[in-house]
Amino acid sequence: MKAEPEPGTPRWVWLIIVLIAAIDPLQHFWLYLWAPAGWAHTGFHIGDTPFFLTAMDMFNSGFASPYAVSGSPLGAASASYFALPHHWLYGVLGTLATLLHVPHFLALGVLNGAGGALYLYAVYRFLAAVQPVLARRAFVLFTLGGGLAGWVYAGAWFVGLDQTAGFEMNFHRLARYELIEGPFIAPLLVMPRFYYTAPLALGFAALTRLSRRDAGADWIVLVLLFVTAFFNARLGALFWGAATCFVITRPWSRRHQARAAVRLLLPVLIGGGMALLLLRQNPSATENVDLLLRRTAWAGSLATLLCWHLVTVPLALGPSVRTMPQLLRSLAGALLGYLFAFAVLYVLHQGYYGNVFHGGETAAAIAISDWALIGTLPGVFLASRGAKRDTGHRDDPLDWIVLWFLGLLVFSIAAFAQGRFLSMMPERGLILLGPPLALISAQGWKRLQERWPVSARLWSGTVVASGLLSIAVAALCFQGPLRQSRDGRAFPWVHSEIVAQEDVDVIGRIPGGVVLAPASLPPLLGDVVVHQRPGTRTVLGQPSLEFSGTNMLELIGRVQEFYRPDCSDEVRRTVIRQWGVDYVMCPATWPVEAQTLAQFRAAPWMEEAIHAGKAVLFKISKEGDGP
Repeated sequence: MKAEPEPGTPRWVWLIIVLIAAIDPLQHFWLYLWAPAGWAHTGFHIGDTPFFLTAMDMFNSGFASPYAVSGSPLGAASASYFALPHHWLYGVLGTLATLLHVPHFLALGVLNGAGGALYLYAVYRFLAAVQPVLARRAFVLFTLGGGLAGWVYAGAWFVGLDQTAGFEMNFHRLARYELIEGPFIAPLLVMPRFYYTAPLALGFAALTRLSRRDAGADWIVLVLLFVTAFFNARLGALFWGAATCFVITRPWSRRHQARAAVRLLLPVLIGGGMALLLLRQNPSATENVDLLLRRTAWAGSLATLLCWHLVTVPLALGPSVRTMPQLLRSLAGALLGYLFAFAVLYVLHQGYYGNVFHGGETAAAIAISDWALIGTLPGVFLASRGAKRDTGHRDDPLDWIVLWFLGLLVFSIAAFAQGRFLSMMPERGLILLGPPLALISAQGWKRLQERWPVSARLWSGTVVASGLLSIAVAALCFQGPLRQSRDGRAFPWVHSEIVAQEDVDVIGRIPGGVVLAPASLPPLLGDVVVHQRPGTRTVLGQPSLEFSGTNMLELIGRVQEFYRPDCSDEVRRTVIRQWGVDYVMCPATWPVEAQTLAQFRAAPWMEEAIHAGKAVLFKISKEGDGP
């Protein structure tokens, strides 16, 4: 199937894997041992760490949820709170860490590092199986490549702009997919999420084995896809899409291709279906995810991340599409036409509304996604005109990579049907965009090297230098120990690892019960309370999304109303009664308004119980004038 033998894994590839995978464990150890003066460690690394720590304690606590308060339909403890399969992986790790007397936070860091290493190794083996000649350069581009964010942030820090008003708003577009952690393209950003890295490793292992076989999927491929979909149904569907691109480019009959695609779909449907059946045991979690995670990829952020690839990707796409068989060429042309129309309409939309540096990303996608479909027809026409003579099927290993990349890019940025497509959570498609992009860009670099070798060396040096700088900024300033502050610096909400020392002093003296804390920026003080003080529960935290049994949007709205100065005393009493609140916290990390604090002190049913600096805890009176 391939003329070139598949290479082994060089030592320098192992070195890259180890260094990148080690960043998250090292961050956990650093944060666990040291905190900046005046601040205390929350016990978290990223905003989602409370999810992982809660799941790690599920067996030790007897499936109790510290986010289930009075009125939660599943009660205080239920296995249904932990309905997602990956919760049980974290639970097993937590039990093991408890038996070994290892702090859960440190054990989580080790798990993240192991998952990250498996993910990166699986990607390299995939690249080596698909395109042996390009694999090494593609792996460098995937792991060490970057865009503009690192340069801009370093420049802003050097001249002091990172502490000026408006910097965060104007820089967020650049930072979103290059510096801020999440399930995105850059490998470093997904490292803190084992529930993504483990299924990603399995999914790429499935694609690797599939690409090595002329006869199609065997039972090992099917099992790998099943497990991938079971632990992450969304990733299972995305990997099936990639596998289908492989199938339709094989020199098989149309009937054989259809049967192969259906055969690959079955384990994904079974695995994903089983996961969804389990999730139905916790209906509020499904509802909350659908309400709060309906996002499409920000086209402007992608443009700044992929800016250097705009030089090499066209050099690979043009020749590849022109030599494809007619049906595949038409499909690629339609996707390219859509992307071109989308880009033009995006620029016009953002320019018209003045969203030059920030804002309007989702609104733009909703407004233009349907109109951009007009570009598919001229795309098909131009692809056909520019084609070389159709010789039928061929065996070019880049054909399916090109279709995968183009299709996934369209999926990720689109908000079809006036935004209703957002229920598919298209932004999550970005997590599989990196490897095909790296292969295509490596092929473009090869063509650039043949024509202009000096320009090719300059381009590769620029991409790697950009990536190394972005890795350093992300690891040290956005996910690590530097720039940890709330005193006017940009992006304080990415530092879920620190909280004011006064808050920890107050939390350490809470005897137990249900604590109400503000719906602030991360870290939510409710999360800090339940993880710093076992035996307490909270009305609102990040994991209320999955572990509360209630509608999180409604929860957030009620909590925000409670802390507003214009909230009536009767509404506050109703909130206290509804959720069985024992204590109300006014933190120092994210202070409440002075007028609200004065109202709390004046309320006859609230008593100031604990005070430390700017942090205040009020106890709810259960007698006399109590709510």
